[in-house]
Amino acid sequence: MADLTRSELVRILASAPAGAKQGVRLSGVDLSELDLSGLNFAYADLTGAALHGARLNGAILLCADLTRAGLERADLSGAHCDDACFERARLNDATLILTRASGADFADADLVSAALRGFIAERARFKGADLSGADAGHANFKQARMMGAQLTGADLTAADFSGAELNEANLDHASADGASFANAHLLKASLIGTGLRFANLKEANLSGALMMNADLAEAQCNRALLRDCNLTGAMVRKANFSHASLRGALYDEAFVRDGVMHETVLTDGSRTA
Repeated sequence: MADLTRSELVRILASAPAGAKQGVRLSGVDLSELDLSGLNFAYADLTGAALHGARLNGAILLCADLTRAGLERADLSGAHCDDACFERARLNDATLILTRASGADFADADLVSAALRGFIAERARFKGADLSGADAGHANFKQARMMGAQLTGADLTAADFSGAELNEANLDHASADGASFANAHLLKASLIGTGLRFANLKEANLSGALMMNADLAEAQCNRALLRDCNLTGAMVRKANFSHASLRGALYDEAFVRDGVMHETVLTDGSRTA
């Protein structure tokens, strides 16, 4: 049972000084299953709060601190969470459709099977976060920091990772068809069996990545760095590797035949015409 009713919480939130950059203290409070939609939690201290199944759609969580908060099955659709802290928060099975979280911190957060379609997380931090099985189609992760993040089996269709840092991230068996990884860093990332059809990998750095059996059909890999990659079994029909570097990479004989190779540096250092 929740510690407060919505009416009591509204009165507490109203007591916060207007324009103050220090919100109300609600650390450890139980607000599970409550309808909190549209409420203003800007700068609030919600560390360790229990918000399981809470309805926070359209709520304002600007700069709020939700470190270690329990948000399992919570609905944050359309919420404003820019610069909020969700470090080590539990958001598995939560709904963050069209949620704004630019600059937010999700380090080591649990977002397993979360609904993230249209999620806006530019420059957000997901270091060590688990997004396995998440539905993040059309999400915006531009310039996000996702080193070591788990995205296995996630739906990343048409998501935007332009300029993002995904070094050592795990995207095995994710569906990233039509996604953009332009100028992204995926050093030593794992993309085994990942769907990357029509993806934009222009000028991405995938040095040392594991890409066995990945589907890169018609992907744009122009000027990408694929040094020391393992691309054995990868499907590259009509993929464009013009001006890319494959020095030291492992790939099948069909790789060079099926892909578009214009002035491409091959595994032995030779360059195609």
